[in-house]
Amino acid sequence: MKYLLTALFSCLLLGAQAQNKHALIVAVGDYDPSTGWGKISSLNDIDLIKSALQQQGFKDQHIKVITDAQATRAGIVKELQDLKGRVKPTDIVMFHFSGHGQQIMDDNGDEFDGFDEALVPYDAPKKYIKGVYEGENHLRDEVLGGLLDGVREKVGKQGELLVVIDACHSGTGTRGLAVARGTQEVLAPEGYNPQNTCTDNSCNYDLVSNKPNLAPMICYFGASPHELNFETFDEQGRGVGSLSWAFAKAMSASGPNTTHKSLFDRIKLEMAAVAPRQTPQIEGNMNVQVFQGKTVTLPQHYTVLKWLDDKNLTLSAGTLLGLNEGSEITLYPMDTRNLATATPLGKGTVSYADMLTADVSFDKPIAKEVAQKSWAFVTSKNHGKLEVSVKLDMQQGELYTALTQAIKQRPFIKVVSTNPDLVIDNGNAFARGEEVQVMSAQDHVLYRQPVQAVAVTVEQLITTIHSVAQAKFLKNMESRSDNIALEMEMIPVTVRKEGRRVVVDKTLDPASKRDATGNLVFKEGDYFQIRVKSTGYRGAYFSILDFTPENEVSILVPGQNRQAQDYFLKAGETKVLPEIFQLGAPYGTEVFKLISTEQPMDLSSILVSRGENNSRNSGNPFEALFKDSFKSNGDVQHRSAATTNVPPDAVHIQNAVFTIKPNN
Repeated sequence: MKYLLTALFSCLLLGAQAQNKHALIVAVGDYDPSTGWGKISSLNDIDLIKSALQQQGFKDQHIKVITDAQATRAGIVKELQDLKGRVKPTDIVMFHFSGHGQQIMDDNGDEFDGFDEALVPYDAPKKYIKGVYEGENHLRDEVLGGLLDGVREKVGKQGELLVVIDACHSGTGTRGLAVARGTQEVLAPEGYNPQNTCTDNSCNYDLVSNKPNLAPMICYFGASPHELNFETFDEQGRGVGSLSWAFAKAMSASGPNTTHKSLFDRIKLEMAAVAPRQTPQIEGNMNVQVFQGKTVTLPQHYTVLKWLDDKNLTLSAGTLLGLNEGSEITLYPMDTRNLATATPLGKGTVSYADMLTADVSFDKPIAKEVAQKSWAFVTSKNHGKLEVSVKLDMQQGELYTALTQAIKQRPFIKVVSTNPDLVIDNGNAFARGEEVQVMSAQDHVLYRQPVQAVAVTVEQLITTIHSVAQAKFLKNMESRSDNIALEMEMIPVTVRKEGRRVVVDKTLDPASKRDATGNLVFKEGDYFQIRVKSTGYRGAYFSILDFTPENEVSILVPGQNRQAQDYFLKAGETKVLPEIFQLGAPYGTEVFKLISTEQPMDLSSILVSRGENNSRNSGNPFEALFKDSFKSNGDVQHRSAATTNVPPDAVHIQNAVFTIKPNN
């Protein structure tokens, strides 16, 4: 398929009855210097993927990892052949690749556009030199597909294979603020000009073959054929693959009923926050359950990994499972099922959290023997901090001085010299004349204006930076409550005019807006309505937030002149909202967030006042959190802006991720 090895590759081999779960992880970050490939952060993906798999029952002895010099073409081929030898019928298997990818001249005429997609092993040069190197060490798509088919044949129709490739072969970039995996340079002779070309997803090499008696296979890709695949950063500032990050986060939240469609939806949501200009792809039957229903539900409790002293311990879970600094933890005896009737052993607060662990500080001493025989429950959840990193690429002067002083008063902004979320340009090669601009790490201009009065320009820059931090915080927010769960669906419609009114003319099938890879795609000018369904046990009030590709946040529902208390569903009720919406620019990935709570939410007054509404607290937990997201000034002793804690079952959030394209 055309985007196969170009975008992101990741394959998981999964067995339906899963006698065993096996995984092969290949990560190449530091290539042989003679190949000409730049260094990337692939090795940091290993812990992400291993942690997510271990939570799903993959035993450490069944997870094989090869890196760098081990991952030559011959080494990868051998490991895939060995994997086939290890697995048995009904086993669950995963293959993950993190590294570079590249388009390569087709060698057998099977590609419509004249190019194979290839993974780049450790020993594969970047340049084509006739008679010296013509692609012999690249791992072409059809070769990889054949090796994977061998594994599928071995585990049989009752097994399953999942593939995730965190690589990229194409795309263009101008600034290089974020590390990209892959290259726009093809491996082909100078002047190679195939007759046909692909400009979208219409040209595909089908990695998922339909031969009989093979295990089902699902493949995930991190970008479309002509997009760069950017790295992102974990909480410690380490570079990681955006697909690896999104996959690990999404998989960690999976349960027995999770389908590949719902997993893919979560991946798209995670990537919308960290890589908003990428469009992840999927190939295979999205409607089947992940690991054929053998996924493990996210635990309701956590175990003690290490007792530090009588007031501090470490839990065996971290931000990957949603444990953020500030969350409140209560210890109960092991095997506690009903917190309402159990006696707590101690209460504490998460003082530090990384991807895999969290340190908890307790208000009173707790004995080591008691702590080690306890379960930890989250009794008040913190959804993280409002934060964004900025690089100042500016000439020294009045604007630079004023902006630096303004940033010092805003704890959510961190000035860095490398790996920024944003860069501010002024007086350099990227800003024209007296202009100042804010650019994302993915080379997207978020703000560009001539410098006005310094105070006015600084205010506009801070507002732009804050909008990115706010969107990043709110997009990442996840919360689940079975009691008040709601679901939404975008329903495409055509319209007609009746006098001054626009009314629905025809309701269209939502499937008509999904592309071949499962993404929901609308064009500028399309109309839609929203269907909301209650799947909870109690009634709930709801609002819908809209996050544009430009990181602007707005309230979609309730609309203007509508009351928050009017948006309520009884348990089991379904409604199509009367509002008709029309889509327009900006183009790219957009996110709707459906928020449900047990109390009405007055988000509009908070949005209008930018969080300065001082009316009496309504008691709605999300309303308080939404207000926190507008915090700008704060205690400069803190690294970022803290946010309000929320009881774990007080808010339910469901997301819709879609792409808007120009109508041409």
